[in-house]
Amino acid sequence: MSKSKNAWVQTVLITLSVVSIITILVALGVWGAPRVKQEERPDFIAKLVGMGTTAIGGVVLFLNFKNAQNNTRLAEERFEAEIKRTANEAKLATSRLLAERFSKAIEQLGANQETVHLGGIYSLERLLQDSPREYYWTVIEVLTSLIRSQPSVLPADEEQGELPAVPADIMAALTIIGRRNVSEGAEGDIDRRINLSKANLTAAQFGTDLNFKHFLFE
Repeated sequence: MSKSKNAWVQTVLITLSVVSIITILVALGVWGAPRVKQEERPDFIAKLVGMGTTAIGGVVLFLNFKNAQNNTRLAEERFEAEIKRTANEAKLATSRLLAERFSKAIEQLGANQETVHLGGIYSLERLLQDSPREYYWTVIEVLTSLIRSQPSVLPADEEQGELPAVPADIMAALTIIGRRNVSEGAEGDIDRRINLSKANLTAAQFGTDLNFKHFLFE
């Protein structure tokens, strides 16, 4: 109920209360005055007026109290609504920022410069850390897709007679996946396997601190 409507209702109630009290007092005066001795009538009328004044004052105080309660409730409701609105706006702003970061990282993955390419990969890792519930599997799938996109046969190093080294971007993606926080917001990670099948990882060297449990390599 709006403030103006509350004021209108309060005015109507006060008016009705005053009219009712005056009517009752007049009725009492008309009924009682003839039954009171002549010399006692001034006191009788004074008592009626006092009763009326007290009753009207009580009604006004009560209505003011109720109005104050309503105003307090409305203020609390507006405050709660403002908190919710601010929280929703903050959540939307955060979501937009995360989406922009993801789009920027994907854009960097398409760059030809190795440093920019690696920057996109590490940006995805930071996104994975900052918002695991929203982007955990999205980032993992992007990185695994990048790893699987590596050619199945790499040109050999004829002079050294060794297998060619795994490209830096592929090793970075492997490292990020291996050191991911499995427990943080990654529901279903225990049962859901990360698909690296057909990825050429023959020459890849992994640290002992990386977690490749529940991976598909075949």
